[in-house]
Amino acid sequence: MWHVARPECAGTAPRLRRHHKPRATCHARSTRMILGVGVDITEVPRIRGALENPRTGARFRARVFTTEEIAYCAQRRNGHESFAARFAAKEAMMKALGDAFGWREIEVVRGKGAPSIRLSGRAAARAAAIGIQRIHLSLSHTAELAIAYVVAES
Repeated sequence: MWHVARPECAGTAPRLRRHHKPRATCHARSTRMILGVGVDITEVPRIRGALENPRTGARFRARVFTTEEIAYCAQRRNGHESFAARFAAKEAMMKALGDAFGWREIEVVRGKGAPSIRLSGRAAARAAAIGIQRIHLSLSHTAELAIAYVVAES
C-alpha cells in the first residue's frame, strides 16, 4: 500500500512510501474538523444570459457580485465563465454554512495563487457562530459548466 508522507511532519516535500500495513506518518494530532461541505454546478450559458439581458442584466450583476468580482471578471477574456464560477462558489458556500445569505455577503477574492472566499454580514456571523475558521475553495469551468467545491473547517 502506498501513502503520502505528510510534509508538516517530515519537514520535506511529500513523498511516497511503501508499507505493507497502513500507518500514520506523524504523531501530531490535528484539532481541525470539517464543519461544512458544499458543491455546486452552474450552467455558464444561463449566467451569461442573465448578465447580457438588456432589461435585467445590470441589476443581476449588481445584486449578486461585488465591485471587485465584477472588475476581475470584466477583464477576463471569457468573463462569463468566471462569473459562473463565482456564482457556483456562492451557492456552494451557502450549502457549507447550511443557510441562505445575501449574495454579496459571500465574495470570491483573488490574490496571488488560488481563489478564496471572504464573508461579511450575516454569512460571517453564521460562520463564526458555528466555529468556522478556515475555508477551502476549488473552482473549475468549461465553456458550458462551472463548478465550485467548498470545505469549511474549525
